[in-house]
Amino acid sequence: MILMALLACSPVISLVSPAFGAPADSTSSALVKQTETNIQSLESTLDTPKAVALAEASSQFQTYSKNFTASFDTIVNDWSFTQSGEVSWASVTAVFALHDASGLYAYLHVVEQPDLSSVTKAVLQLHPTASSTSTNWEGYTFTGDSYATVHVYETYAAWYLPAVSEPYSYACYFQTCALSVWTGLTDDSTGTNIAQTGTQSEVYCTIGCSYTYHAWTELWPTENEVNCANDPVSAGDSMASDVINGQETGGSWNHYDLYVYDFTTNHTCSRSVTWNNISEIYYGQFIAERPLSGGSPERLPQFSSFNMNAGQMYYNSANHYIYTPYNNGWYTAITMANGGHTNVYPSVVSTSSYFTHNYNTSSGT
Repeated sequence: MILMALLACSPVISLVSPAFGAPADSTSSALVKQTETNIQSLESTLDTPKAVALAEASSQFQTYSKNFTASFDTIVNDWSFTQSGEVSWASVTAVFALHDASGLYAYLHVVEQPDLSSVTKAVLQLHPTASSTSTNWEGYTFTGDSYATVHVYETYAAWYLPAVSEPYSYACYFQTCALSVWTGLTDDSTGTNIAQTGTQSEVYCTIGCSYTYHAWTELWPTENEVNCANDPVSAGDSMASDVINGQETGGSWNHYDLYVYDFTTNHTCSRSVTWNNISEIYYGQFIAERPLSGGSPERLPQFSSFNMNAGQMYYNSANHYIYTPYNNGWYTAITMANGGHTNVYPSVVSTSSYFTHNYNTSSGT
């Protein structure tokens, strides 16, 4: 496998690998592999029913869920690690979907101590209905052969979290301008169903402008983005995304491990989930996206062109850097264009398996 994440009920795990903390253009692959192996071996010890019951019994849950129909959605775990290779379980978060008569209103994140002794806080994540269209995407979709008949079981890439700004006067005035960056696994080239993880950069302006950055995971279209609410990130942080299907290690076709790493703060959040939407995975995606909100796309903010580094996929029983499918012509390059304007376009993939998301303009978005 390429990567995994830190899901454990053991407080500290020693890792015999090089230290984390490398910049986003370094794979740190040996340590990441070992980290995820340790998490995989320990995640089954998490008492999920206890975590859910603790959350539902909390005063925070009662306050936020009043007047809504609440249903348990998923568990998100937050971890910290040191340069010497020790990993600590920081928190467990029970996530609930809150519905009203109009449908999904928000996700409620109830953050708990790792020993499930108490609730530390609750965070409400408002989430309007979203969808994905090809006009919002830029990047690459790769396959494991010319005809998309080889199964792909993992995607990994790293980048520095893009800082964003208002592209021109009043472009983000009383509206959010947003950029998402992610990798994911899907069953077709248009991303009908996607298991994905990544980051989002937002700017919202009134008298002045405010800026929001977060990491997230998503199983599209079953759910919208689930934020890593207890894992704060900042512009410029060294980030990485890893999405793994269970068949990579001989496991179930409908099991996924989702990870987002922040090498700057030495934190990661993870989910281990069962999802039945994709029976056959043939595509790995490496995308910068203008996300949608309430059925309409967010305006594209201004950002500096940035690299997606160390791109990797797992297929044919081995890890492959993305230059291999690129060099073989097993890819689709995607350019984001709106209103006759080229907004963002991908560079060629280098022999070192990185490419650049080139920002041009936000006009037309």
